[in-house]
Amino acid sequence: MGNMKIKQNRTYLSNFGEEDMKMVLSEYATFQKLSNSIRIPGFVMLGVIGISRALQGIVPKAALNIISIIAILSLLAWTIFIGFSLVKQKKLVKNKLEQMSTTHNYPFKVLRSEFNTLVKGVYSGPKI
Repeated sequence: MGNMKIKQNRTYLSNFGEEDMKMVLSEYATFQKLSNSIRIPGFVMLGVIGISRALQGIVPKAALNIISIIAILSLLAWTIFIGFSLVKQKKLVKNKLEQMSTTHNYPFKVLRSEFNTLVKGVYSGPKI
């Protein structure tokens, strides 16, 4: 009965060609990598804070403050860049799914739900 539910959840996706699915899943893989990389600046920020704490007695306070501010602003810019790239990639995947649903005259919300179920089950990734 569990397999029956899985097949029912993929009634529309199973009708698409292999090339179409490869294209969408390739774009999704890029989205997933960006989604995972959004955490990196936070971990680097913790390292910067740790290093600045360790250098407190060695480096003059004014220089340490300037270096810390530059590092934090750089990490903030990096996070914003990744965020914008993530939103852009998510929109790209969503648009491809929308185009596929329009081409085959399928309901987009149902197709997106099937796609989200697929990527959550297979890739353990975020939804679109």
